Amino acid sequence: MKVIFTLTVLSIIACSSCRDDKSGNKKKQIQMIEQTKEKARVSAEIAIDHIGINVPDIDSATLFLKEAFGAVVIYESHSKKDAPIDLSGVESTLNVALGTKIFAVRMIKIGKGPNIELFEVHTEGQRDAIKSSDIGLQHFAIYTDSISASVERFVKAGGKILSKPNPMLFPEEMGEHNFFVYGITPWGTSVEFLTYPDKMPYENETKLRRWKGGKSDK
Repeated sequence: MKVIFTLTVLSIIACSSCRDDKSGNKKKQIQMIEQTKEKARVSAEIAIDHIGINVPDIDSATLFLKEAFGAVVIYESHSKKDAPIDLSGVESTLNVALGTKIFAVRMIKIGKGPNIELFEVHTEGQRDAIKSSDIGLQHFAIYTDSISASVERFVKAGGKILSKPNPMLFPEEMGEHNFFVYGITPWGTSVEFLTYPDKMPYENETKLRRWKGGKSDK
């Protein structure tokens, strides 16, 4: 009788231990799921904050951006009134040539898109702006409701337009009223003007949407 009682007690303890183990495992699984969800939420918050552009003279470049696009200066990180920042010792960190100095930095805003961080840096052997066929940042694009008005303003400010507005190049972006045209800033950076009021064919294949004139991509 004692043997049966002992086995029964041991069985109950074992079952209780199993339940505890299962409960512990379930808690761990829930924690792992929550951690995965949290990581997904963090990853989903990424977006382009700004692009950086070097210019030969920050004052004239700022004036051009104001006249061409209605840009505003959010703040100035470093003023030309102050001594240049010598980057000696941190060239590899910032991926700049030896002897580079920062003369001025401004954060610029155009409409509701990503910001432009405008730099005036100088160093020996500094090269001109690259072409769109070279490696690296090849252009920044401006969405507009009226290409003709935007182009006119751009040219008046001192920019150069390379052609008349063209239909979109890629089938996924085409529409009867969807157009683009390239221009060049006075310091040589390529700018694309584009407008696409018509629905793009890619929208039939995915729920994802590209950014458009400050509207949500959801």
